Amino acid sequence: TRFLPGFSVFPGGVCETGESTREAARRELSEETGIELPEGFPLRPFTRAITPAYSKYRYDVEVFLAELPVELEPEPDGAEFVSGGWYTASEALKARACGEIQLAPPTYRQLEMWRSCQESKAWPDAQEAFADPPPRNEQVLPFAPGLTIIPLRTRAMPPAAWTNCILLGHRRLFIIDPGGPEVEVLMEEVGALISAGAKVEGIILSHHHPDHIDGYHALKMPELPLYCHPSTRPLLPQDFPSTVDLQDGEKLQVEKDLTLICHFTPGHAPGHLAFELPERKTILAGDMLSSLSSIVLPADNGSLGDYIESLGKLRKLEANLVVPSHGPPWGRGSDPFGDTLKHRQKREEQIFALLGEEPRTVESVAARLYRGLDPRLVPAAQANVRHHLLKLLSDGKVFESAPGWRVRTPDGEQE
Repeated sequence: TRFLPGFSVFPGGVCETGESTREAARRELSEETGIELPEGFPLRPFTRAITPAYSKYRYDVEVFLAELPVELEPEPDGAEFVSGGWYTASEALKARACGEIQLAPPTYRQLEMWRSCQESKAWPDAQEAFADPPPRNEQVLPFAPGLTIIPLRTRAMPPAAWTNCILLGHRRLFIIDPGGPEVEVLMEEVGALISAGAKVEGIILSHHHPDHIDGYHALKMPELPLYCHPSTRPLLPQDFPSTVDLQDGEKLQVEKDLTLICHFTPGHAPGHLAFELPERKTILAGDMLSSLSSIVLPADNGSLGDYIESLGKLRKLEANLVVPSHGPPWGRGSDPFGDTLKHRQKREEQIFALLGEEPRTVESVAARLYRGLDPRLVPAAQANVRHHLLKLLSDGKVFESAPGWRVRTPDGEQE
């Protein structure tokens, strides 16, 4: 699906015009699983969830429980649902813990609540079930054991307005990319974990861009080690402290069952790092990917050639969960690195085709490719075009002349 692809979810969907949530639940269950509920079959109000603000798609969801005969077997529709099966709450949570399945934070919380209600024999009434959920549920997003996303408002380029700050660990905590100064929710979560016996061990930066470091001073933790790649250090503001180097392939033991492996992935930034969590089958991709838009390569120190090489490197890693710095993650069976490589290849082909018509400037190519673009994004679009042209130049396919960029003939001569 377009939203959280590869994640395991309960059947459900959007209400049609004039349809109640209860009617929609019955219809969606039938459409997605083939299970038809008889007229009047009891649906118990259970809970409510609201999609976080960092997502492109937002929903206000009412969740119902239905007790079904065990002989009923779901038959996924093959479109929205590609597979399905029965789990107890404990079985699903165990599968999540080892990275076998991925659960969105609301689904994870619903399973925890379901297990708790089964044990206590206490179930919410309709008023309690569908009351406004706690704001924390939209602000603190557990995606795997020891892996929590806390979106922070940042100076990111539209359409991104949030950066996924990562809180890693249970007892030994690391904060990755504190990208915005409004860190109150992050500090509340850290404070609660410290009260339970945890300790913050360090702060990690994927790279130097403002939307990944702007919250550092607001954390007020200058005594903690600040980790980054050696190429990032000279690009940080002067009021940042000295840093601890993270090299390609270096490992940090976060917990006994949680290892962080650093992967040097330049292209978007000279010192960009992505992080692999092998026990969770997870990649923290930083700005190698975005589920909201294409990644912009800065005009000053971006490199399309390096970026493509870094995408290929990350694509070879085993991952059932890929977390970008902007937007929701991808789950099992997705190929976001491959999809991004295809997108870049398609863009290169489009640019090359335009140059085949006539000599063109960077500005004219960008105007053709990005029609109707938000004026604030035009410089970024032009920077991306220039990076593609420089790669084509390096590949010997184009050259720059007084009228503009042109295609080089097959025999190597300039047209």
